[in-house]
Amino acid sequence: IHHLGLRIETEGGNGTIRVTPQRVGKIRRLARELIHRAHSNRRLVPARQLASFVGLVQSCYLAIPVAQLFCRELNYNLAEKSSWTGNVRLSRQSLRDLDWWVDMPMKWNGRKIHQAAVTQLMWTDASDFAWGARLYRGNLAAVNAESPGGVAGPTAHGELSAEDRKDSITVNELRAVIWSLEAFLPQLAGCSVRMMQDNQAVMFCVRKLSSKNPKLLRLIRRFWALCDLHSIRVVMDYVRSAENPADAPSRWRFSDRKVRRLCNIFHKTDGN
Repeated sequence: IHHLGLRIETEGGNGTIRVTPQRVGKIRRLARELIHRAHSNRRLVPARQLASFVGLVQSCYLAIPVAQLFCRELNYNLAEKSSWTGNVRLSRQSLRDLDWWVDMPMKWNGRKIHQAAVTQLMWTDASDFAWGARLYRGNLAAVNAESPGGVAGPTAHGELSAEDRKDSITVNELRAVIWSLEAFLPQLAGCSVRMMQDNQAVMFCVRKLSSKNPKLLRLIRRFWALCDLHSIRVVMDYVRSAENPADAPSRWRFSDRKVRRLCNIFHKTDGN
């Protein structure tokens, strides 16, 4: 079935929505044209031409899940136009995003209508001074992820740096998502992970792979790159703070007494 540049494939049972080869070719061609104009005119491109490209790739969101991630910066640049007849200056990130559209890996052209079953379950959280995560070990059918009670499973945690503590809780909650994936990477690589978060802003950012906040957008890019590299699919859902098993690990603090104890174990002092 073909509709508005998209193709719905029903073979194999799951069903897949893809962008047609003709539209992929058009996206690549327009991206090259914008890159050429930018390189020859101090990164300036016509506002209307940029808007046409952004509209084209956004129309592919149903088939290309990361479409919004790779056009958000272009939208930032477009918002700075003085008029539709003038030019806008592309940021260097926008040029990198256009390069991605020129060479878009075909594995990203396609969204399953029916997704594969989740194989891992994890909760993450952040406090004012630390982050934490808990990975569930057990039968997924036997646990209510929104109200899990005292579930067992390995935890990961760490303190936020003094610089990180200056950021909003939403930024640090998203950092916690990334650090949790990295902490349990051996268990999560190649898996479909249901990740529970008590921050709805983070949940929607991850679901959309987009944010109007530049710092959050940078973290979303890092999150996406990590998942892409290790073939991780994340399904983000909400859990109330009071029910989040990652709350306790996120309030862990590495005290000075623990530092001294470790130093004594290794026959070292704080000054050595």
